[in-house]
Amino acid sequence: MNKIIVSGYLGRDPEVKYLPSGDPVATFSLGVSRQKTKNNDNPGTDWLRVVAFGKVCDTISNYFTKGTGVIIEGRIRTNTYEAKDGTKKYSTDIILDHFEFLPRAKDGARVHEQKTAAEPFDEQPLIPPGGSSEDDIPF
Repeated sequence: MNKIIVSGYLGRDPEVKYLPSGDPVATFSLGVSRQKTKNNDNPGTDWLRVVAFGKVCDTISNYFTKGTGVIIEGRIRTNTYEAKDGTKKYSTDIILDHFEFLPRAKDGARVHEQKTAAEPFDEQPLIPPGGSSEDDIPF
């Protein structure tokens, strides 16, 4: 079974692009706090790349912005691709199946403030579900 559920906050505004078929693809980075341990009061943040396909991209482009808190349900997908310099690269993405917004406090502040020590990672090429080749992607 390949299923993941994580909650966190967007590290930047989502980006929506289109496949040659015209179908939208949205990507964003999600900052997820690591669990605190007895000896570590500030364990840091993991930045996860989330990819969404289809109609949900409209919702993402209209309502998701940097700092938006969401719970993401999806599956993990790994990709291999060749970079412009000819080296072989790997990426691991969460393919979004479902999401919910995290609740906000009455004053609009985050319910659980997240401390971040890292910046989101750079974007990587997208491979749509079904494993289309990199040549099918126009960007």
